[in-house]
Amino acid sequence: MVRRVVRNTLIFWFLVLLMICISPAVVSAKGEMRYSIVAQSAVVGAEQVDSILNDAVSGDGLTLPAAIQSAIDANPKFLSQKHGYSSSHQAYLRSYGALLPQLDFVAKGGYLIIRNDTTSAIYDDKQGEVWSNDMRMVLSQLIYDGGLTSSKVDADKFYSQSNKEELFNTAEDVGLTATQYFMEVIRNRALIELCERNIAEHANILELTRVRLSSGGGTQVDVSQAEASLEEARSRLVQARQGLEDAEAGYAKLFGDKAGKLAMPDRPVGAIPQDVEAAIALAMDNNRALKAAHLAIMQKDREAESAEGLMLPQLYAKLSGGRSDNTGGYESNYHDVSAMLQVNFNLYNGGSDAAAIREAKSKKLKALQDAEEVRRKVEEDVKTAYSFHKVTGNLLPILSNLTNENAKIVVSYADQFRMGKRTLLDLVSAQKSLFSSQQVYLNAMTAHTFSYYRICMPISALMATLNVTIDVPEMD
Repeated sequence: MVRRVVRNTLIFWFLVLLMICISPAVVSAKGEMRYSIVAQSAVVGAEQVDSILNDAVSGDGLTLPAAIQSAIDANPKFLSQKHGYSSSHQAYLRSYGALLPQLDFVAKGGYLIIRNDTTSAIYDDKQGEVWSNDMRMVLSQLIYDGGLTSSKVDADKFYSQSNKEELFNTAEDVGLTATQYFMEVIRNRALIELCERNIAEHANILELTRVRLSSGGGTQVDVSQAEASLEEARSRLVQARQGLEDAEAGYAKLFGDKAGKLAMPDRPVGAIPQDVEAAIALAMDNNRALKAAHLAIMQKDREAESAEGLMLPQLYAKLSGGRSDNTGGYESNYHDVSAMLQVNFNLYNGGSDAAAIREAKSKKLKALQDAEEVRRKVEEDVKTAYSFHKVTGNLLPILSNLTNENAKIVVSYADQFRMGKRTLLDLVSAQKSLFSSQQVYLNAMTAHTFSYYRICMPISALMATLNVTIDVPEMD
């Protein structure tokens, strides 16, 4: 009986000691297995970024052409420019009316007190006091004014046409900015998902270090370091969320509404010229801002011609007919009809006309320099757009390979860390490098897609590429 009790007691304590010895290893193995599974399933390099980017968009989401169309239809900047074009066209029609015949009707009547030779002979007090009235119709036509009016009409016409080109250029500008915010919303949504997965990886590393500490295979410093890395990963998520809020605020400003489900835009490969030289030549012919600048030169040239007309006489043909009652101060009435030529010629006005001519010529010279500045800016935009397109395109395969290699390093370091051949610092650094390469690869993918649309803007082909209709009424 005693032996049985002793034997059972020994067996009991043996089992207790056995459990104490193997439980840390079991727990550690479970922790390492958990991390290994997560690492193998989540760390897939560039493919993970592609998957995240695809998850950030929706197949039935709002397409870029539909979004840009709604932005153009309701954008305040575009609509303001549209009203400005309409206003300038009405100003042209107003000045054009000065070239057409002018028909005026004048009527006046009232009590008249007048003294003249006739009233002096008729009345004792030598003045007449009568009710009088006068009605007159005058038809006048400008014949010659040295180009003062006709050149002004041409200048207003060129100004209206320049505003029209500026309107189309505004549409291109608004469209490109809207495209940028459209892509930024997609990129930041994907970045948030990437940050959340990065947090999960660092949380697994932290759990692994705690398990190793409890089993005697690590230190408290390792745990603190893993906790610090986890907090750093969480700070990246906070920054990413702020970036998304900024992108959505810009989206709302351009589109007038919140960003819902968005579809990934296609890359319009066929819309851009093959090389930068061809694009520059196309931009010199098609860029709307450059066309507006050239029309501004023509406008200022006509304004200079109009100013020179101030130094020349003005000749009008006038037909007049009317009826007058008692206008001489006594009871009488008469009718008259006249056909006359009228000349107006200013002989001196203090040098104002000469100053106006010099002012107009200076404005023309300014317009020439402004156009040259626009030309250089357009050429610069084409070159920088192509450079951006080329760089992002060349970076994509490099960054994809870098991301894949970093993913392999993380998996390898995780295995070596479990075997004690790598430190926690090595594993954490590898995970940080993987996340950084994934983030840069994500940025490069969205930037390269945007680069196609950026090239379309200086050649004024963005609206056509997106099939966006610009509602601008034709004005004669």
